[in-house]
Order: sequence, then structure tokens, then C-alpha cells
Amino acid sequence: MSIESTTPLLHYFESGNIFSGSDRNKRYKIFPDKEGNMLCKLWFGNLCLEKTDPEGVSENTFPVTEEGRSEMIRWLTEAEPVNGKNG
Repeated sequence: MSIESTTPLLHYFESGNIFSGSDRNKRYKIFPDKEGNMLCKLWFGNLCLEKTDPEGVSENTFPVTEEGRSEMIRWLTEAEPVNGKNG
């Protein structure tokens, strides 16, 4: 299944919910931040976020809008590890 098909619709994030997902070796978790945006953390490997080296975690913030959700899905889909770490 693709990241796009498994990522919840906008109302899920508007309600302040947290979502975590994976696509093969790619892992991600989406949190509400203090400004009401979606904070997305991305890493590669088999470990959970809490057990992953912080240097191997990328993060990006997106507005809670349809455009923000689309941009977040694009960022997650296109992400590739760089030199053994996230890009």
C-alpha cells in the first residue's frame, strides 16, 4: 500500500491525532505541533522512533490544509536515505 492511501484524511489531523506508518524500510510519525501544524518525523530502519539515533531522523512541518497534507505525502514518498541517514 502507498503512503498516500494509508495516510488519514485531513479531519484526523484537525482533531490533533497522532499517526504513524511505514512503507518498506521507511518509517514516519505525524504529530500536531503547538502552532496547529502537522510535524512529520521520518527515519529508515526497523527501530521505533524512540530507539532510533536522533541524527537519523528528519523532520518537516506542514500546515493542516489539503495542500499541506499533499505536500507532506509528497515529501514522505520522495524521501531517500542519504549516506545511511535520512534525506
